[in-house]
Amino acid sequence: MDKVAFIKENNTNLIKTTQNDFKYIKSIVIFSAEESDSLMNLLKNAGYAFVPVTGEYNGNKANLYAVFNLSLNSALYLCRHCQLTSLVWNRLNSDGSIYSRYWELNDTSAPYHKKDNGFISKQEWGTQYDANDDFAITDEPIKYSIPCSVLKTFNDKIGENIREIVEQENARGVTIINEENLLDFAMNRTGLSSHLYRKAIYKDC
Repeated sequence: MDKVAFIKENNTNLIKTTQNDFKYIKSIVIFSAEESDSLMNLLKNAGYAFVPVTGEYNGNKANLYAVFNLSLNSALYLCRHCQLTSLVWNRLNSDGSIYSRYWELNDTSAPYHKKDNGFISKQEWGTQYDANDDFAITDEPIKYSIPCSVLKTFNDKIGENIREIVEQENARGVTIINEENLLDFAMNRTGLSSHLYRKAIYKDC
């Protein structure tokens, strides 16, 4: 596949991967903006894993950021809080498909409100990915690609960290934390415990 050509859902060159290839990567958020110090600081402080990716925004080369395992609500909140105007939220499904949705701020002049971020869905699409090739997505204003080798590295390290955390928690007598729910807990909960779990889950990623 030509890695410069960004693909959409009707591309037939992509093959389904197996369910466990990226077991520990549930979502990838692409923040469609140039480097934002406030966003990077928030992500680091909150314990999230992210990596810079190359791409285009409105036809211009841009330094985009892919953030792993960020819930949609958290992504929209961070985007508005850091005064960014759009993002793409990708959900990696167990059947090897990716559900993608492009979100854009509807009214930049509207006052900021934590529970009403002002974003609307502009476009959504689906695609399939191949673990041996780049995973690339396009929308009208955004184009980007993420090497699957990066996803594999992140996935394996996250899995290693999760197994270590579960073992430590079980040794302390904490039985409600297991491999199946730990990642969801860190993605969808707020508070000190989820923050500490994220720090441990993405350690050295």
